[in-house]
Amino acid sequence: MRLNLLTPSGLHFGQAPFDTLWQDALGGPVLVAAQQLMQALIVKHEQVAEKHP
Repeated sequence: MRLNLLTPSGLHFGQAPFDTLWQDALGGPVLVAAQQLMQALIVKHEQVAEKHP
């Protein structure tokens, strides 16, 4: 798996097997935040879809 992050100082990336990144001190929190964001987007989409079928 490869993580790409665009920051003010340029593009940064991390690459490793998923389990390794998940346990990594920097990679793990990024994956957790990405998972939480995706879950929030799914909930929001479902709420909008219910109001506008």
